[in-house]
Amino acid sequence: MNTSQAFGSFGVRGVSACAVSAVAEAIGVAPELMHCCDFEIHSRYPWCRNGKPVCPACGDRSCWGALGLAIHLNDMHHWSRQSIADHIEALDPTVPPADASSLPVAVDVLVESR
Repeated sequence: MNTSQAFGSFGVRGVSACAVSAVAEAIGVAPELMHCCDFEIHSRYPWCRNGKPVCPACGDRSCWGALGLAIHLNDMHHWSRQSIADHIEALDPTVPPADASSLPVAVDVLVESR
């Protein structure tokens, strides 16, 4: 996305976008429907409305679902859109967790000093 990040609003088309409007634009929500993009996002990703996830920045539990958390992280903590996307993806129950065998392995190297 080649626009600056918006905080406290959806943004201005072609100029700025918050995390939620970036998702809406990516899935093809028409700009004139941006004010109700949560309906389209929830219809495609119903798990986004489930529960009250904990904010990783402040521990707040008042956000309704992943979409509410994305708005909170964007507006209250000014997380980057990519950081928000990464965190929300980690909450997605439809994405299998990373296979431990594919994770990098830490190797301790002992260097003897003479």
